Amino acid sequence: MGWFTKRLLKPANRPIKLRTQLESLFGTTTLGGLYSQRKIALCVPTVNMGTCAGWVFKTPHKHDLSRDIGYSLVDVCLATSAAPIYFPLHAACDPTDQNHHTIFADGGLWANNPVLIGLIEALELSAPDQSVEIISISTGGVAGGHCVAKSDLEWGLLKWKAGGAILSTALDSQALAYSTMADMLSRQITALGKNVSTCRLPHSNPSPEQLPHWGLDRATPQALQALSDLGKRDAESVYSHAMKRGSDMSAVATIFESMPPLEKQGEPEDVQLCN
Repeated sequence: MGWFTKRLLKPANRPIKLRTQLESLFGTTTLGGLYSQRKIALCVPTVNMGTCAGWVFKTPHKHDLSRDIGYSLVDVCLATSAAPIYFPLHAACDPTDQNHHTIFADGGLWANNPVLIGLIEALELSAPDQSVEIISISTGGVAGGHCVAKSDLEWGLLKWKAGGAILSTALDSQALAYSTMADMLSRQITALGKNVSTCRLPHSNPSPEQLPHWGLDRATPQALQALSDLGKRDAESVYSHAMKRGSDMSAVATIFESMPPLEKQGEPEDVQLCN
């Protein structure tokens, strides 16, 4: 109830520190500039609050994609991370009209697992006889599920944690559903003659000791350490699985095999990935 009262009229966090870090990393780089400089194609889901419709920010990796080229990477990141209750909505200035702002919310509301966006975009970009390989990388999470008794079905604001549990349930359920749908679509399309494969990299769940530091908006030293430990564990697990002969992660194995070797720098414990 205390958490609910404090956030009755405003979200749990302000985006000032997030914006500062994004600006230090990306500066004024736009989606168009990113693609022009590095040929990195992006599809970033958000929600246009003015229409309550999904909006996918896209780099100009096709000739007809020009709507989003002027949006800065900072605005795109703030828009797609504007999770309700946790962060405020984000107002992004329209690059073609400085007097107009579009209001965005977190794309996870409808595409928390964006694998279907990637699959559809790849199908549009690829030639009819060109294979498509999709690697879907989880960002981790806790084991889902609620223990609900048949006699306890009347859930109100308290049970739904003032909406927080609704958001987490929606995010978790769609992530699994989209992964399943992508696998099914890939098999059906392959059966029709176009080779399409999807590979979802698994993730481990936090331990009971790590769990108190886990959260959508947790950035404490303990939370960052837990994320780092889990990431390292998952990377080692995926590498071990992918490099086995006959593995179902051939696309992942190809990436590992093409990576340059680690080169030691300075003291023996210091390593740096060569470019």
